[in-house]
Amino acid sequence: MKSKIKFTNLNRLLFLVTKILFKDPKIYVVSILIPMVLSFLLYWVWGKMIVNVIYTPQLFGFLSIGSIMVGFYLSLVVTEWKSTNFLKKIKGSGISSLDIMLVLFVNAIIFSFISIVFSASLAAITTRFIPMFPIDFSMLINATWYIWIFFLLSSFLMSIVSLMIFISISNISNNKYIILAINTAALFIIILLCDLTIIPYITSKIKFIAVLEYLNPLKYCVWIIYLITSYQFIDSFGIQQILSTNNISGLFVSFNNIYIPLFISVLVLISMCLYIKYKFSWGVKN
Repeated sequence: MKSKIKFTNLNRLLFLVTKILFKDPKIYVVSILIPMVLSFLLYWVWGKMIVNVIYTPQLFGFLSIGSIMVGFYLSLVVTEWKSTNFLKKIKGSGISSLDIMLVLFVNAIIFSFISIVFSASLAAITTRFIPMFPIDFSMLINATWYIWIFFLLSSFLMSIVSLMIFISISNISNNKYIILAINTAALFIIILLCDLTIIPYITSKIKFIAVLEYLNPLKYCVWIIYLITSYQFIDSFGIQQILSTNNISGLFVSFNNIYIPLFISVLVLISMCLYIKYKFSWGVKN
């Protein structure tokens, strides 16, 4: 009976939080509009001004930017809740910190999917109607169904890991303005040093930067996407697409197979879940 009551409360919380988020206009700006603009700029900068060609791994990488942004914004929502009695009331109904994370995981996946759909639609439209646009529409339609599925699953993992990173950072202080500043700085560093906005074509040539990026948990999620969408798991030449060159001699290759980044991503996620379980801050209001 007790578990049934908790399950009912969890379902109610999921419905409530999802309803709140869908009514929040800011989440659409952060998870849809900003990623669409960023992906468009990245297509243009890398495809027109630097490498002159965008390969499939980079295209899918740009599509996944929203997965990081969703985790960032949801952490700000939780920080805002901490300044009210909202979380304390939830705790009083028998909901644990991990239950809250589970509800946020579901919403992170939902908005990550929406973000990818909009960003992919933008890419498809621009490649069809702007002949000089530096990506090929065939990269989207030629990707097999299972690559799309694995890409979506990888992006969902990225959104959850991103969420846990920013939620963990949010425990540093109860001041929402300090948390906003810290999380914004962390977002900038994370996006800059994960081989997503600065693609491996550049970082593979600068070993110091490539090694420094290993401290960024989202680098591993990005490389899962790269290794899947380049078919590296069945074709050893897929790494050439990731690095945007046929000559990889002397270049620093972060990962040759998917198992290491996948293992580390899951390990990071489990570690952060344990941290949240015991150290989650419920807010400052009584």
